[in-house]
Amino acid sequence: MTIFRPQTYIAVDWPVFLKYSACHPKLQEFLNPGNTISFGQDTATLFYQKDPYFTGDKIKILIPKMSKFNELIALYIITCMRKAFANFSWGSSSFNENIINKVSILLPTKDGKVDYELIENYIKSLYKQQVNTLFKEYNFKNSKDKNFKRHK
Repeated sequence: MTIFRPQTYIAVDWPVFLKYSACHPKLQEFLNPGNTISFGQDTATLFYQKDPYFTGDKIKILIPKMSKFNELIALYIITCMRKAFANFSWGSSSFNENIINKVSILLPTKDGKVDYELIENYIKSLYKQQVNTLFKEYNFKNSKDKNFKRHK
């Protein structure tokens, strides 16, 4: 089942780290929407973009069709997409739009629909597992531990 269809937007060559709220009002129209996935066609790089952003050349914006889409779901889908593109060659025509549109990714389903709750819970469990591993590795007892420094 294919969930995303690439959509071409006007590409601008400003760095993606340019803060969108600080850019000139005339440039606002060139912003790509947030809560999307950017796909680098030449390198098959995929990133979740929470906020509106600028892109460079050969970047496709993958806009979710589902109404419930967030970072957790995006991380899962990006992983599935990377797996689907694993046998493609870097820099080849493998990543042209016609080929990308034919690629399907497999997602867990429940009652014939994508199970977004399962996806979110799975990613949350991975986060929790990683945090627990780090706490064990550094012998943290809790956030009041003298060795624990909260990232600000």
